[in-house]
Amino acid sequence: SMLTLFQSITGGISWYEVTDPLQEVSGMLVGVFIMYIFLITFAVFNVITGIFCHSAIETAVRDPDLAAQAELQNRKLYIQRVKKLFHDVDEDGSGVISLQDLESGVKDENVRAYFAALDLDLSDAWTIFKLIAGKSDVIDQDTFVQGCLRLRGSARRQDCIATLTEMEMLLRRFSSFAKVTAQKMESVSALGEL
Repeated sequence: SMLTLFQSITGGISWYEVTDPLQEVSGMLVGVFIMYIFLITFAVFNVITGIFCHSAIETAVRDPDLAAQAELQNRKLYIQRVKKLFHDVDEDGSGVISLQDLESGVKDENVRAYFAALDLDLSDAWTIFKLIAGKSDVIDQDTFVQGCLRLRGSARRQDCIATLTEMEMLLRRFSSFAKVTAQKMESVSALGEL
């Protein structure tokens, strides 16, 4: 009965008291009973293990020291992967990559997959190159690593605010330049009328 099974798994009745009558009916029923005990015990242990693991994960997520350590480890691994990617793109081994190196690297499916795995969008190799290289015609390994670190993932709020601030500064500069130019044009125009 259900009560007997419940007592068997909770220690309310000795297994011997249950298996002895079952043995008289059929030896196969003893095997089924042992399988039942095994499965219930296994399920209970899984639930207990799950509770402990869940608790440990929640504690680790809330611990800023562990989060910082994990972030540093992820960053170190990311940098190693970007360096490998740099060497894959730098086919001639010169220690720098040019736009042509990047464009030829982008044609390789493995390199494209590696860029995607590093969360870098390679839809426009020229734009990526110019964002990393700036005014230079080549990119060394350190510049490439730092550029990839800045470009990975989608734009964060901080990046958008920085861009907006720079745009506002440029707008102020342009406005003052336009005012000065307008004043000079008026002076030139006034001189021309004399």
